[in-house]
Amino acid sequence: MTPTARAQSGDMVAVGRSWGIMKRPAAVLTTLLLAIGLLAAPPPSTVSAAPRDIDNSSLESVRDAYLTWLRPALSAPWTWDGDPSKCVSGSPSPQNQPAEAAGAFSPGGRAATLEAINYYREMAGLQPVTEYAPGSHLAQQAALIMHANNLLTHTPTSSLACYSKDGEIGAGTSNLYLGRVGARAADGFVDDPGANNVLVGHRRWVLYPPLSGVGIGSTDKSTSLVVFDSGSQNNNPRPSGGTPWPSAGYVPWETMPTSGRWSYGAPRGTNFSNATITMTKNGSPWPVQVTRSNELYGDPAVVWTGGPITEPAGDTVDTYDITVAGIPGGPINYQVKTFRAAVARVGTVTVAGDPSVGNTLTATANDPQPSDAYVSYAWYADGDQVGSARTYSVAASDVGKQLVVKATAALAGWANGTTSSSALTVKPGVLKPQGVGIDGTPVVGQSLSFVKGNWGTGLSPTFSLQWLRNDEAIPGAVSSPYLITAADLGTNIALRVTGMVPGYTSATVTTGSVGPVTAPVTPTPTPTPPTPTPTSPSPTPTTPTPTTPAPTPTTPTTPTTPPSPPKKFTNVPTPTISGTAQVGKILTAKPGSWSPAPSSFQYQWYRNGKAITGATGRTYTLAPAIKGGTVTVRVTAARTGYATTTSKPSKTTKKVKVGTITAVKPKISGTVRIGHTLTAVPGKWKPTTTRFAYQWYRNGSKIKKATKVNYLLGSTDKGKKISVKVTGKATGYTTKAKTSSKTGKVSA
Repeated sequence: MTPTARAQSGDMVAVGRSWGIMKRPAAVLTTLLLAIGLLAAPPPSTVSAAPRDIDNSSLESVRDAYLTWLRPALSAPWTWDGDPSKCVSGSPSPQNQPAEAAGAFSPGGRAATLEAINYYREMAGLQPVTEYAPGSHLAQQAALIMHANNLLTHTPTSSLACYSKDGEIGAGTSNLYLGRVGARAADGFVDDPGANNVLVGHRRWVLYPPLSGVGIGSTDKSTSLVVFDSGSQNNNPRPSGGTPWPSAGYVPWETMPTSGRWSYGAPRGTNFSNATITMTKNGSPWPVQVTRSNELYGDPAVVWTGGPITEPAGDTVDTYDITVAGIPGGPINYQVKTFRAAVARVGTVTVAGDPSVGNTLTATANDPQPSDAYVSYAWYADGDQVGSARTYSVAASDVGKQLVVKATAALAGWANGTTSSSALTVKPGVLKPQGVGIDGTPVVGQSLSFVKGNWGTGLSPTFSLQWLRNDEAIPGAVSSPYLITAADLGTNIALRVTGMVPGYTSATVTTGSVGPVTAPVTPTPTPTPPTPTPTSPSPTPTTPTPTTPAPTPTTPTTPTTPPSPPKKFTNVPTPTISGTAQVGKILTAKPGSWSPAPSSFQYQWYRNGKAITGATGRTYTLAPAIKGGTVTVRVTAARTGYATTTSKPSKTTKKVKVGTITAVKPKISGTVRIGHTLTAVPGKWKPTTTRFAYQWYRNGSKIKKATKVNYLLGSTDKGKKISVKVTGKATGYTTKAKTSSKTGKVSA
């Protein structure tokens, strides 16, 4: 088959490479569709691409092909070693320019170009092509002419710099691109943007079913793709049916035509003069504008445009239903499903830990793709966000709610992808009382006191008390201290304590008993024996007879030893504080060396002499409310047989300074392309309560009203570099700002 000759030209020249690989920018390209025989020329060594299979009915198969086939090809490295300054001229004109002028496009670059072409042919259900060596020589000579003169023409004349006869032949049989190289030019040929490319001739040659070989030539700014000759390149079998683009089935949104041009080609002889197109998008009618082409550019085709091809949100799929009517064998019905293929994602999200109040849960993002994606976390309780770190401390307000963590993967050039964990039902926390006891001596008239002990780190329960006598509740004895009465004599006294904290299941513990209770003993005084009184003698001397017997002395009763009062600690040191007096820092109390050693310590922290609610641990993290105040601590010691004793307050700290936010350099995720949205990714700042404000910049200058976490790239951003400044604020902390690195230049 000999195609009819017709040239197709662009209306502007795009000079320079554009390296964004997510969607194809419009640039100037042109196709000459002239069938002429190729002259013999020294061929370069050829490269080939391995055949692959794509299941268009499988989203995952299509996604995998895009990510492992086309995307690597578009970013593959290449080199060109030519130098236009070494071109020769003369009369007659040279057959070809010398090797040092034309140079060689590297094998890796040519292989990547084949990969890109064959990806699109495989998506369209066509056989792959190989490199056609004679065509590659001509293509390289043609690319040199375009490079040296910074123009696109299928009919170069001998007056042009670096002209050669082989270059003229190559230009007359090629798709030409100025501003793109190799695989990216092949990608652009399928897109086919530009005001003069309404018939998508470049696409139709790349997707020409019989095409079996292509010639590849590139400099560092121009590409020539020899796509036809008298027939030696057209050896592939033709499949049955037509050739639509975008192809039927799943299609990555990244490969959808930015030109907005859809096409359906059919074998020679098909008459599209009366062809009509109807379309729906997600079930809603889509207006179309149709252009028909019965000849030229490979196969006949009908070309049409519809509404804007918008980026599917997240993991959604947009469905287009197309009907081609008014053609022999019609109507033809097919469906195109577009989805975002280059989405950074997390395989699964798992949560470690017990979802009970007071516990800390840790999220893990498994198998992030790509592996270097940045992963951020957000925790939700019944749909309301409650945390933004990898770990989350379950709060009392979460009881009964469904807790979910979402992991979002972000990477520049990829759309953000979010994966959710399974929901966890939050349970009340469990109190774990330790060291609860009684302090005092079990003697009638003495008092017993409640020793609170420790119910959990940072917890300050309210208590319900009930004193027990021989395990029976003592009526009305529900507070501390408890005064021992005569009714308790000979019994054992214990205390039943119920601790209550919001969000926790109440816990009840009964102390060990003290006793038996003894009576207070009053010492009995020792009696004094009576002194005998002698009888006066009779004046008449007689034999004296004693009238009163000698008194019998009374044996004194041994007094009972009175109960000893509680002992006192012999050394009560003043505690000290270590740590930095700054919001967010941790202070530690050091109780000192008591004598004898207490069995337990309790702590109370103070701000400006007033107790800080809940600050009863040995350590205290300085809260924002403490800013500007001074801090002290008192220590209470307990030991059996000793009076519970509270120390003097420690020496005051310096005034608590404002905290310092720990910040990291933010990143930007998203496609650097007009019409796409960039997202600021602050990273992990401390404290986790930090609130963020954003300001976007264009080439270092502030963009007015661009103060949200997201920024939609517009036409004024074209060719500019974008950055974002993230400012973190937190109560009690100094404000801090960090600016991201600049993106690459925004492409069209």
